Amino acid sequence: MSLAQSATGKTEGQQPRPASKDGKSDLMRRNITRAYNALMAEHHKVRAAHMKILAHGDAMLERKLLRANEDDEAHIEEVLIYEERLSVSQRRKVYKLSSYGRKIENLVDALLKL
Repeated sequence: MSLAQSATGKTEGQQPRPASKDGKSDLMRRNITRAYNALMAEHHKVRAAHMKILAHGDAMLERKLLRANEDDEAHIEEVLIYEERLSVSQRRKVYKLSSYGRKIENLVDALLKL
């Protein structure tokens, strides 16, 4: 705690935050936001690993695939074409990543419903 802070943790001249009717709802909203951010970070890591496998070491292709809109039909078709070219072991890895990614998406959907 710096000298500018009082024993209450506020800096001098800082206005106290207005209390909500239910402090629990603020805490819950904050926890949901943290969980959502963590899940989305994990989603981006899974997607990056998926695109890295598809690109076969081609950095420009990997960048192109990562920058594309996930929901774009043309992008989905392109990803399917690249997936068809994979070896059996690489397809297995992609399948596991996709399965894990769907679980993350289900959790994100559940959080958004709260």
